[in-house]
Formats: sequence, structure tokens, C-alpha cells
Amino acid sequence: MRLVAVALALVVVAAACGGGRVAEEPTVGYETVALYGGLDRRAVQMVQEEGIAECMTAKGFDYIPYVPRDFVDPPDVGTLAQIPDPVWAMENGYGFAFSVEQFRISQEEDPNTAIVAGLSAVERRAYLEALFDPFVEEGGEKAGCSQLNSDALFYEASDEKFDLQQEAFERFNADPRYIELQDTWSRCMAAEGYNFRDRFASIAESFQSRVNELLENYDAVAVAELRAEEIEIMTVDIECVTPLVDDLLELAAEHEKRLIDDAAGLFVKFAELEERYGSR
Repeated sequence: MRLVAVALALVVVAAACGGGRVAEEPTVGYETVALYGGLDRRAVQMVQEEGIAECMTAKGFDYIPYVPRDFVDPPDVGTLAQIPDPVWAMENGYGFAFSVEQFRISQEEDPNTAIVAGLSAVERRAYLEALFDPFVEEGGEKAGCSQLNSDALFYEASDEKFDLQQEAFERFNADPRYIELQDTWSRCMAAEGYNFRDRFASIAESFQSRVNELLENYDAVAVAELRAEEIEIMTVDIECVTPLVDDLLELAAEHEKRLIDDAAGLFVKFAELEERYGSR
């Protein structure tokens, strides 16, 4: 159960299935890092949820193991260049409204949402103290059930994965060749009335407050309007980035090679986790 304790951040999750003949060497690329090497993350979550339920039951609370169902996620971009998939993008834009809908559905389907809603204020406080870090003065040592039942290796690998991807993305964005390509894109967007300084952060920032509000207070009409606006901007974005795709992919490949080299230890962690939980 994630409740509204889920961080109100812009998240567009990419998921994909992979596989190959046993006789072939597995292909290792950017997507290998992005997709946890093929690890079945739902299995990781379910094991954790079952541990949380056992812990909560021992503390006298009801808790039902729950992992949000798989959604039809955005196609994996598979590259630091982050080239949008035109088919998906023309239906979902950048995925901000899509993420709001995912969050709403997962909250509605989570059986623990109803459990918490049926508690009094005092009971709810006790429940959340048991589930999360307790609401005590600074210095409290006891962790909640959600922390006690986390797979340390998985979260260690997740942190390492995030750091490596972030470092690679920052190197890619700081490359003078990328800056030149992005400036070309930015001028193209400005010519159509959209003034964004870069392809990622400035666009996300322009939608952030609306997304946060919709995560807190869902409004179907507002979500539809958000999606329509995203698609409108994305249409121009694709027109502007398409002439640059070959150069972007070639440049990204250089930076991805270093990322793969740096991720050697991370792949070992992924392999150990796959032995525990399986792959997708």
C-alpha cells in the first residue's frame, strides 16, 4: 500500500519483456540498466507486501498484500537520447496525465485504502505509525513494517541504478554536441510558440504543479485537458526532434558505453536478484 505517502513526482514508468535463445549471449545496453536487467519487480514487491502484512498482523492491524496491476506502459525508449515513440506519444503526450490516471486506479484498487478510510483519526495514526516510520520526536529508532520488510539488495541496486543513469544523463546533456543539437530543437519549438530551454526538465516543470494538484484532487475533466495539451506540445516536439534523431542516437551511444562499463557491479546485483525473484 502506498497511500498518499507516494511521492508526488512526475513518473512515467517504462516496462518491457525480454528474452532470447539460450545459446546467444545476452545483449547488454542502456535498456538493460533501465529495466533492472529483466528482473521481475512485481515479484519483489509482492514478497515485500507479504512481509508487511505479516508484520502488521502481529501488531494487531489488518493489511492485505497488494501490488498495482500492470498497466500498458510507455514503450521503453532504450536510449539516453529519449526519443519519444510517436504512436504512444500521440495518444498520451509526455505521460503526465497518464501517470495521474495510473495513480488514481492503483489507489482505487488498493484494498488497504478502504481499511484506512474506515479508521478513526486515532486509529489511523496508530496504523500509519505501525506501517511507516513512527510519528515520534526526532531520535525514534523503531521502523515501520514497510521499512522492516524491504529487500536491502533490491534497494541498494535501485539506488545504484538511479545514480549511474543520472550521471550518464548529466554527462550526455553537458556534451557540447548535445547542447548544439538541443539548441536547434529549442529554436524549432520557439518558432511554433513553445519556449523551453531543454527537452526534459523545463517541460516537466511547466506541468509539475498541475500534476501534483491532480494527484491530490483527481478531476477527470482537468486530466483530459492536461492530456490534450501534452499531445499538442508533443506533436511539435516530434516534428522538431525527428531531423536530429540520427545524431542524437549516435551521440547517446558513446555515453551509454561508459554507463554499461560503470554498471558491471550493478549487473551482478541484478543477477542475484533474478535468482531470488525470477525475470520478466
